Order: sequence, then C-alpha cells, then structure tokens
Amino acid sequence: MIFFLHATTKTANDDGWKASVLLAARNEPRGASWAGIAAWNEVYPLAEGDDPLANLRNAVRDAIREDPECQRVLAAGAQAYGVDLDAAPWDGILRSTLHFWAHPRIGNISATWPNPPTRRVEEFHASNWATCSFLDDTTKAAVLALDHRMGDLEKASKDQARLCHNIIDLARALLGEVTSHVGRMLERRFAFELSTSAGLHRALGALIDSLLNSDRMTMLPRNIDFDRQTEYLRYYLLQNKSELDAVGAAARYGILESLLESALPPLPGGGTRVSETSRQALLADQAAPLVQDIVGQFERLPPVVRCAILANDLRKVFGLGAPPLAVASLRSVGDGPLLRAGAEAQGAPVRLDSPEARATLRGTGAWKYSANFARDERDVAVQTYRRALCPLWAGPSGHVAKAIHFWREQLGNAFPIGGEATLCAGLFTFWRLYYDKRYSPTHTLAETCDGSFVDSEVKQHFAADGLDGTADDPFELWQRASTQLPYHSTRRRTVGATAPMGPRYRGRHEGRAIGRTAAKRTVVNGIALHRALRDRYYDGGGPDHAARRDALTTGIEAEVVRLRLAEYDVIRWSHELHDEAILLGGPRS
Repeated sequence: MIFFLHATTKTANDDGWKASVLLAARNEPRGASWAGIAAWNEVYPLAEGDDPLANLRNAVRDAIREDPECQRVLAAGAQAYGVDLDAAPWDGILRSTLHFWAHPRIGNISATWPNPPTRRVEEFHASNWATCSFLDDTTKAAVLALDHRMGDLEKASKDQARLCHNIIDLARALLGEVTSHVGRMLERRFAFELSTSAGLHRALGALIDSLLNSDRMTMLPRNIDFDRQTEYLRYYLLQNKSELDAVGAAARYGILESLLESALPPLPGGGTRVSETSRQALLADQAAPLVQDIVGQFERLPPVVRCAILANDLRKVFGLGAPPLAVASLRSVGDGPLLRAGAEAQGAPVRLDSPEARATLRGTGAWKYSANFARDERDVAVQTYRRALCPLWAGPSGHVAKAIHFWREQLGNAFPIGGEATLCAGLFTFWRLYYDKRYSPTHTLAETCDGSFVDSEVKQHFAADGLDGTADDPFELWQRASTQLPYHSTRRRTVGATAPMGPRYRGRHEGRAIGRTAAKRTVVNGIALHRALRDRYYDGGGPDHAARRDALTTGIEAEVVRLRLAEYDVIRWSHELHDEAILLGGPRS
C-alpha cells in the first residue's frame, strides 16, 4: 500500500496535502516529537458508484504538473516514447499502477513471510491486517472494507510498499512507472535473447568450471539440503521433495553434479562432470529415476537460466557468510551527459524496518518482519535513473554485490576479467524471466548493473550515450557497456566452512589471504546499456510511437514462441496460492 509520513514536526495534515483525498489514520496530535503514519490512500468516496481512484489520480496529475523534476522526466518520456499522461495507453498505465499499489494486499507490513502461506491469499492478508497492533479498530475496518471492494489482484500479492513523505514523492514514483513502461518491455525482450546467448552461456560455464576444478570444492558439504541450502533450485526441485528427503548424502551430491552437467557447456574432448563415486551412489541409492526426472525438469529452462541458478545457489550451498558491502549508483554530473558512480546513501531504499520507520511506528515492532522498501525519490541517483527512463523496482543490488564478492574471493587469480559483468547478466536474465515475483521484488537492469559497483566509490566518469545496439550475440552489448577499473583488495577473509559442514571444521582456513592484491574489476554502465536496448529494439520499429510499441510487443511474443519451439518452459508465476502444486512449481504456460 501507499503510506504517507509526517515529518517529526508535523501533527496534522497541514503540509499541502488534499485532506479530501486522504483519510488520516491515527493522526491525533502527539506533540512536536511525534512521527507517525499520517495517512494512506483511503481515497474511496462514500457515494456508491463513484470512481474509487479518481481523486488520488487527479491529485497525482496535479503534483506532476507542479513539480519541476516530474516535468523533466515527463519531457524525456515524451521525446523517447511519446508519453502523454492524458492519452492512452499512459492513462491506463497510471490508473492500473495506482490501483495495484493502493491495494491492501501489496506490501502488507504486518505479514511474516518466512514461507509462503498455504491458505487463500485474501484470508491470509485479512488476518494480518486485522491483527496489526498499531492500527485502531476504525482503521482496521476501513482496510478490510477496502480489500473487499478492490477484489482479487491480477499480479503478485507480494511487492513493495510505497513509503512517501508527501504527494510529490508518490507523483514521482508513479510517473517513473509510466515513463519506464517501454523500458520494462525492452528489458524483457533483452532477457529472452540473453537466455539462449551462446556467449553468456560460455562465460557462465567457464566461471563455474573454474570453481569445480579448484580446491575450494573440498569445502562443499556433501549432504545437501535442497530445501534449506538452495535459494532458486527449490522452485524447480521441490516438486520432488518427498523423494529428495529419502535420498542419501552421496546421492544428493550426485544430483548437484548431474544438474551442473546438464547446465554447463560440454567439456572439451567429451567426458562428464558426474564423478564415478556419485554415479555409483546414485545407483546404490536407487535414485537414478529421480535424477532423470529432476534433470529433465531442469533442462526445460534455457541454458543461461540454469547456469545463473547454479552460480547463485553454489554460494548458498557453501554456506559462506558475506561481509557488509557498499554498493554505488550512477549519478548525473550536473545536467550534462556524463555519469559517475557515487556512494549509495540517500538513494538507498527506505526500508520499512529503518530507524525512521521504526520511529514512525513508535517502537511497536510491528514491521520487524517486513522486507519491503521503496526508492527515495528525492535522491540524485534516483533522479538520474528517472530522467534516463530506467525502470526502478527496488535498490542497488546487494545480491549481485555479494555474488561477485563470493566468486571473486573464492577463485582468486582464476577469477576472469569481466566475471562481474557475466554474473550481472546471468542473474538479470533469471530475475527478469524465471524468478517467482510473488515473494519479493526483483532487480531491474539498472539496479542489477549497480551491483557491479561493489565496495567502491568510483570517481571515473562514464558516458551515457554512444553505445551501438547492433550485435549478433546480445551478451556483446553487456560487455560493451562494461569498463575495467583497478581493484585493490588487501582484506583477509575467513573462508573456512560454516554450519553445514559441522563445527569441527570451522576456522580451518581462517586468516588465509584470498583474492588478488592488485588486479582489474569490471563495472557495468546500466544507463548506457538501457539506451543501447532502445536503439536495438525500439527506435527503428516504425514511423510513430504506437507502431514502435506494437513492434516491440510482437518481438516479445516471437521470443516466447522461439523458446517454446526449442522446448523450453516460459513460466508465468501466478499470484494464486491456493494449492501446493502451484506453491512449489508454479504454473507453466
């Protein structure tokens, strides 16, 4: 839902908000030091039959027209994609996005989600709102009535809550959704092509093979619990959960080797990555039919997606904790075309469990389980991406940063130049096409590329334009948007095994220096890459913007057909959680 915050000096709706639009929740005066949720989007008029979103939509339009930053973004959207807030399809996008964000089933701040719910979605959310400790009875009743009136959602029920300080924050966020609508389509088209990219497949395969051939594999636990120790494989393996639970430790390791063999490019000269020990264990455990079934399911995912899943989950299976990481974002330098990467401070997502939000709720602890967040629309990094029409869902990808750290530290001198770009591209492809978005928002292209700016404040300037979108292999574009910079690492990391291997192994390798003390690392310019996609898929698509959008839609549909003809699944995750089969595997279309 959309939450508005009072500044600590505010005690009422006296900062220019339209009181007729917003229904205050617990806004009784508490003194100058009180900071609380002032209101959310209770814009539904009492008269039956009125448009339930008209007031808020009109208020957002007024704010866009009055805010200079909104006007700059709108001008960029009009030039690039023909955006007109008062014309179709943009009015429909504004309305549908506002309806989605306004729904009580979005960003439910009291819901605890360590595991997906097993009961109907509407029952789950209604129960959680009804038990919120920081809402009074009148507010609870209003939320439940709102939920009933708005009905079921067509999209995922788990997404970002919008934490706004005023209507301008909301207007900027909504305008960002409207002006990046075509950008999201560009990303999807790009991800489809990347999913079968021969260049990206080779690069991911070489990265994983470097680890498989290193002495680090002695640290990998053999008794793998796919349910608890993997992050993405569980989506595709747990349809066989009961059979997996009955498989012995050696056979489980054999399953992992079989999945690696199915995902990676063939070994030079033939051969297999499944060891003889594992093969014998699988036969002895009578798990061979299970392995055949699991590998068959896994092979219905495109090769790049399989490699990206394994590259991510190997880090999880190793059980090595990642240190805190600082991730930077690209920022405009003045009003010019040059960009630089700066430390991510104000641009970081405003987490609902942040000190500000906790103070807002006066220590109730009701949001301690929340993992929802939204960008700070006032930050220069966010404004940079908004003006570049890049979609933003979450924040700079700490997930990518931790993946880069793991692989770079584990491989040391064997980590390939450009490996950071390879990991970024693989994870982006998986997130954009095959990640179950019911549980948390994923990273966009720009946010994924931000993850390459790990542990650094890069002072170098990057050009925003000039990247040609023409390439036979789409991974070439990712590589062209990449820049090598000096990387110096003198930190010492504990690389000993952690809990999965048992306490007697801990600290075995402590104090051992890992990684290169002076080498190169690669960062990816997400804005330049995004504009190259516009050149590749959009600018030559027709005489006017409507024709270009139609051509882009046709191109995406053709990619879906291409994957299906190659006998790959194209998964559409549903928001419905009514039965276990959908929970574990997701409906396949």
